[in-house]
Amino acid sequence: MGNFYSAHDPSKIWLLKAMSNLFSTGSPKYSSKTANLTGNERQIKDGCADIYNAIQKWTKTNREGTETITDMANIRISLL
Repeated sequence: MGNFYSAHDPSKIWLLKAMSNLFSTGSPKYSSKTANLTGNERQIKDGCADIYNAIQKWTKTNREGTETITDMANIRISLL
């Protein structure tokens, strides 16, 4: 999937943060910002990023589809 950090809607970044906080060790010495994640923690983080990116892709596609349908309806109305 796409790059998580180049998401179109940064307001939904809370989802990844909330999910990653569920699995943090609570120790500032080993926070995800300073240490590389491995094993299950890495798989969970990657899974969260994949879900987030899928939601972003769906949102973008939905928005573009809605715009296309609106354009089609406006053309139809203008022909009447």
